[in-house]
Amino acid sequence: DVEVTTVHTGGNDVFGPIINACLGPSPGTCLPTVRGELRQYRIDLTEALSTLRGAAGDETIVIGTYDNSFRDQSPTTCSLAGNSLVIALGNLVLEGVPGFFQGMHDIMRSVGAQYQVQVAEVFGDLTEPADWFDCLHPTDSGYDKVTDAFEEVLGVGQSG
Repeated sequence: DVEVTTVHTGGNDVFGPIINACLGPSPGTCLPTVRGELRQYRIDLTEALSTLRGAAGDETIVIGTYDNSFRDQSPTTCSLAGNSLVIALGNLVLEGVPGFFQGMHDIMRSVGAQYQVQVAEVFGDLTEPADWFDCLHPTDSGYDKVTDAFEEVLGVGQSG
């Protein structure tokens, strides 16, 4: 009796190893780690969306992009906030570089299209420090904005 399935997962699993490689003692491992994590993300997302599509039939599936949590929050909730290198790294991993490098959102869009999965665009929506609990997790106000993006795709009333 499921009518809609929403997916908003995988960010921590991708960002953790990338942050460790890129800010750790061996910066030469940064780019290979980014590429490897995104390659594995594509594999995992393809498997997940394929399985979901098989179980859901023609029902609606929506996946949500992420926001760059390092950009718009206070250093009191995230020690990496405001660091220009970390912000740039977050943008690179999420948005990629057109024509050169696919980021997580590009992967979501392309794999989603293969399985008729709609995409809720969250990137750029969580703009206040109060939207973030820590370096990766939104607060209730942040989740309200994520919900709004999903509701927009689904064409239902906004949560307020």
